[in-house]
Amino acid sequence: MRIKGTTKPCCALCAYAHFEKKDEQLLCMLTNEETDKDFTCKKFKYDIYKYHPSKKVNFEKFSKEDFEL
Repeated sequence: MRIKGTTKPCCALCAYAHFEKKDEQLLCMLTNEETDKDFTCKKFKYDIYKYHPSKKVNFEKFSKEDFEL
């Protein structure tokens, strides 16, 4: 399985980044500064729980026969 954060690291998927809802900005806990979602640094640490796939699979379009051998 290919996970986006492992091939293209970005601050939105970093364990050190946290989203400030009040100010609607992404903050880095290491530098204590605002950062861009697509930016990355040398201290990037991937957090699997921050990854949310953008595409939902519609299983209704498949039939039982599609899964039979």
